Amino acid sequence: MKRCAVFLPLFALCAACLPAAAQTNAPQPEATADATPAPVADVAAIQHSAFSIQHSPPAIAEAALRDGLPSLAFSEATNALASAESPEAARHAFEVAAAALERTAPPETVLAWLDTLSPDEKDSRHSSLVTRHSPPAAWFRARALSALGRHAEAAAVLAPVRSSLPADDELAGPVLRDLAFALLSDGRPAEAAAALEPVAAGDPAATLDLARLLLSTGEPERAGAVLAPLAADTNAPPAVAATAALLRLRAARDAGTKPTEHAEGTEGGTPADIQHSAFSIQHFEADVPADLRALILASRAALLAPADPATAPPEEALALARDSLAAAESPAARLDCKCTILALLARTPGRAAEALGIARTNLVAVAPRAPAVRAALRNAAAANLAAGRAEDALSFGDLFLASFADAPDEAAVVAVRAQALAALDRHGEASAAYLRAAELAAAADDETSRLEALYDAASEQRLAGLARQASATLERLLAAADLSVQRLEVQGQPTTLLFSEQEDAALFLAGDLPDPGADREYQLWLLEDGTPIPDAHFGGGEVRVWLSGDVSRAGTIALTIEPSGGSTTPTFPLVAAADI
Repeated sequence: MKRCAVFLPLFALCAACLPAAAQTNAPQPEATADATPAPVADVAAIQHSAFSIQHSPPAIAEAALRDGLPSLAFSEATNALASAESPEAARHAFEVAAAALERTAPPETVLAWLDTLSPDEKDSRHSSLVTRHSPPAAWFRARALSALGRHAEAAAVLAPVRSSLPADDELAGPVLRDLAFALLSDGRPAEAAAALEPVAAGDPAATLDLARLLLSTGEPERAGAVLAPLAADTNAPPAVAATAALLRLRAARDAGTKPTEHAEGTEGGTPADIQHSAFSIQHFEADVPADLRALILASRAALLAPADPATAPPEEALALARDSLAAAESPAARLDCKCTILALLARTPGRAAEALGIARTNLVAVAPRAPAVRAALRNAAAANLAAGRAEDALSFGDLFLASFADAPDEAAVVAVRAQALAALDRHGEASAAYLRAAELAAAADDETSRLEALYDAASEQRLAGLARQASATLERLLAAADLSVQRLEVQGQPTTLLFSEQEDAALFLAGDLPDPGADREYQLWLLEDGTPIPDAHFGGGEVRVWLSGDVSRAGTIALTIEPSGGSTTPTFPLVAAADI
C-alpha cells in the first residue's frame, strides 16, 4: 500500500497507530472557532462520493485530505484503521486521521485521542506503532502541547524521541525541527540553534527554520549567511529556493543592507523577480506544502510593508498575511504568521486595539517566551512612537513589560515607553521610566546608555517641576567614574561636554543651539596630535550627540560650522574648543 505523503518540509504532521479499542471509541473532530467543517453538498463532496464507489477507505481518506475535506478524511481513515491488517497499513491510515484531526479539532481533543492509545506494547495489536509512548505518538502529542503553549512539556517529550531515532528515520528531521521550535518558544534560543545547526547544511527545512530563528533573535546577518547556499542552489525545489530568497530579503531589510546584495545569485536577481517567482509557485504548484506556502505568503506580506516603520503598510500586505495564517498548519508556522499580522496591524492607524487583542490572546498566551513574540511587541511600540502615536506606543510597551519579565530587550522597550510618556507631557512618569532605563544600562555595563538615560531623566524632572530630584539626578551624572565636564559657549548659548577617558566616550549637550544657517551644520572634531578627525554633524536646537571616534586618543574636541553633510577638513574659525 502506498504511504500517504503527509510529511511536510516544515514541521511535518505526525504518524502513529491506534489499538483496536481506540479505533471504535476515537473521538470525532470537534467544531472550533477556526475549524473548517467539511462541505456537505458542494462539488468536491459529490466528486468524493463518486470516487468512494471505486476506491478503498485509505485512498478515499488520502484524496479527501488533499482536497480540503478533513472531516471526510478523518471518517474514512478511521474506517481504514478498523480494517488494517499490518502495522504499516495502520500507520498509513493513522497519518491521514491524525492530519485531519489536527486541522479540524482543538489540541485538547488531539491529546484526548492520543490517550486512547494503549500504554503498553503487550496490549497492542501492532506493538511497534500503537503505544502511547512510541515515537510517532510522542511527536504528535508534542505538537498538541505546543499548540496549547505548553512548550517546555513539548520539548521534554521530544528530547528522548530525537535521541532514540536513527538519523535516516523519516521522522528524525521533523522531530528535530519541532524540538527546536519548542525550545525557542520556551525562551531557549541558544539550545534551539544548537539543535538545528549541525543538520542545517544537509536539510533545507532545517535551514529555513534556523534562518527564521536567527531573524527572530535579531541576527539578520547570520540568517542571510545561512540562507545564501540554499537560495542559490539550482537543484533545490523551486518553492524552497524561493522561500530562501524571500527570507534573505527580510534579513537584508532587518540588517539595513541592500536587498539585492542578499538576493545575489538567485533566479531573477531582483526583489521584484524573486517575489514574482514566489507568487507563481504559491498559486500554480499544487504540491507546495501548506507550511511552506504560508511562509511564502507571510514573507511577501512583510516585504510589501515600507521599510520606514512610521509608514502604514498597504492593505494587500495585510490580506497576504491573513492568507498565510489560513494556509499554515503547524504551531511554528502559525506563530510566524500571527507575528506578521501583528506587525502590520500595529503600523496601521486605528488598528492598535485589534493588534493588541491578537498579541494578548494569540501570541503572549501561546508563546510568552518566544523571541519572535517579544520582537513583534517591541517593534510595534517603536513603530507607533516613530509615527507619533504615543498612546499606542505606550500600550504596546506596557503589554511587553507586563508579559516578559527580565527580557534581554527590556531596556529598549523601557526607553520607548519613556519617550512616549514624555511626548504625552507625563513628565514625572517619563522621568521614572528613564531612571529605570539607566538602571538596566548599568546592569548591562553600558555606561553610554546610562548617562543618556540619566540626562533625559533630569530633563523630564525639570519639566515636571521636580527641581530637587533633578539636582540629585544631575549629581549622579556628574559623579560617574572618570567623568569630566567642560562648559562651552556657542554663539552666546551655553553648552556642555561630558568626557570619560576610561569609557572612551564623550557627550555634547545643548538646550537651544542657534541655527547654523541655510545648508549648514555644526560638526565636531577630534584633534589627535594636531590632526583633525571628523566626527558627528548636526543642526541647531536641542542637541544630544555622542562622538563616535577614539576619544581616548584625542587631546582636543572642537566645533565648527560646515556645509550640510559634514566635511573632511574643518572650516575655520572654530566655533568652540575644549582641551580634554
